[in-house]
Amino acid sequence: KGIWSLDFNPDGSQLVMGLSNGPVLVWGDTRTEETMTRMSSLKLEGHTDFVPTVDWSPDGRFIATGSRDETVRIWDAVTGEELYQAKQDLSVQVNSVAWSPDGSQLAYGRPDGTIAFIPAPEMPK
Repeated sequence: KGIWSLDFNPDGSQLVMGLSNGPVLVWGDTRTEETMTRMSSLKLEGHTDFVPTVDWSPDGRFIATGSRDETVRIWDAVTGEELYQAKQDLSVQVNSVAWSPDGSQLAYGRPDGTIAFIPAPEMPK
């Protein structure tokens, strides 16, 4: 149950972790010692293989994750609801994800050294 990826939200108050067995955990307020003794405040479930990459959106509303299960997913950072899933073709694992500074697109890296871009989906404000 190793941790493969970590990212703080924009204000540094929460931490998202991609695990080796698929789920993604979000710790609540990381500024308190109490949080570090609890496993998480939110569990994002859907990936079926380890999650080597996570990235919080610049506005703090969304979390992007990439997995060896060949998917890129976007989650609501408050509710944990999966809002978007891009299934990759040709058994392409996702090694990295990164939001653009304005949050309008998401880039993801693949093992063959290529980078792909997807526009951020329309999401409720």
